[in-house]
Amino acid sequence: MLVIGYGRIGTVLSGMLRGMGAVVSTVVRSGRAAALAKSCGHKVVMSDEMEGPLREADVIFNTVPEILLDKRNMKHVRKDTLLIDLASPPYGVDVNAARDFGLKVLFTNSLPGKIAPVTTAGYILETVNHIIAEIEVMPCTANTCTGESKYESINKGGPAQ
Repeated sequence: MLVIGYGRIGTVLSGMLRGMGAVVSTVVRSGRAAALAKSCGHKVVMSDEMEGPLREADVIFNTVPEILLDKRNMKHVRKDTLLIDLASPPYGVDVNAARDFGLKVLFTNSLPGKIAPVTTAGYILETVNHIIAEIEVMPCTANTCTGESKYESINKGGPAQ
């Protein structure tokens, strides 16, 4: 399995695939992402060196919302490889190039929200709380917004409506 991108989605996906017994190669851009992926037991591929792994993969997951699988890279993908694009628009797979090479692509835009909207909303809330914490504002819970930042109160009137 080849997972392109090691951000929020790529990290979780790589871990889940590895937990199911798959050998996972992750395509990364930064040394930090490479170190993290390697420490989690994944093979690390730098984004400018993915030609070989593209040839070898049976399934390629893209998680990067930037066209990385273009004509230049698609020529290395086997025709029996399944490409699954999990990224948000503008996606990471060039549709025209995939068609030109006769490749199978599955676009799963907004899949988490369609399949598990409540769980997805919980993860979004958690992410927003982390972002808020980074800018020194107290987080919201599902029921209330509490606390004040050192700048101003988020919501002095009680729970968010």
